Amino acid sequence: MVLPRVSSSRFTPLSQKYHFKTLSIMNPFQQLQQKANSMQGGGQPNEEAQLWQDKLIGKTLIHDNEETELGEDKIFRAKNLPQPSRVVKPDSFITLDFRPERMNVKVDKDNKITGVHYS
Repeated sequence: MVLPRVSSSRFTPLSQKYHFKTLSIMNPFQQLQQKANSMQGGGQPNEEAQLWQDKLIGKTLIHDNEETELGEDKIFRAKNLPQPSRVVKPDSFITLDFRPERMNVKVDKDNKITGVHYS
């Protein structure tokens, strides 16, 4: 079977024809996670989510009775987080189940809180 020749001038990559957005090879669900993270307050009032954001963002999350040299105004203890909650570390896998009452606390590599949302 001989296939017909296609001239290169008539060839249009699908990515140009259909305007595909680039997909992160390392995390193909990144856009979905970002959209979920941007949805404040699934089942909680936005005011409550905003209060927790104001209270937590920029502080360092300390686990239970861990010792630290940081002042009390610069830390927040994990045991004081409302339940249910979970701490989301960089490059960690999370389940995509939707639980509107669950507070997610996003931290960086130094355990500094960078985001708070419900889902």
